[in-house]
Amino acid sequence: MSASGKERLREQSAKRQTITKLQKRIGIIDKMVKQVFEEKVVGNITDVMFRKMMTEYEQEQKDLEAQIHVLEIELQATADTEKDVLTWISLIKKCLSLESLDRETAYRLIESISVSEATETSRVCCRLCVKSESDIIEK
Repeated sequence: MSASGKERLREQSAKRQTITKLQKRIGIIDKMVKQVFEEKVVGNITDVMFRKMMTEYEQEQKDLEAQIHVLEIELQATADTEKDVLTWISLIKKCLSLESLDRETAYRLIESISVSEATETSRVCCRLCVKSESDIIEK
């Protein structure tokens, strides 16, 4: 595996570990909220202190959930990119062994072909536009 591949795996692992830590913190906050509520019911803390603590816990929980969401999106994007690259490599490997270009392969690889008329100074001009990697994978 290449150095960049190993680095990508380390980054993904670090993101998964961060998600786990954030989820544990959310669990701790849930327990603390229950404890604060019980303290309020018993009368050990004032209404003002209860509201302040609840507001802080709720905000921290929202922030943690947002961080988890961002990390999960990044992990999914990386997984999607890896899948697209593997699909691209598979397609190109198939093309390497082609003896003739069939309709299906041409359709997947070629975006357009334009032919212009011959002029006095040039022969017939043919222009081939190849699809981008993402266009090929989407089809």
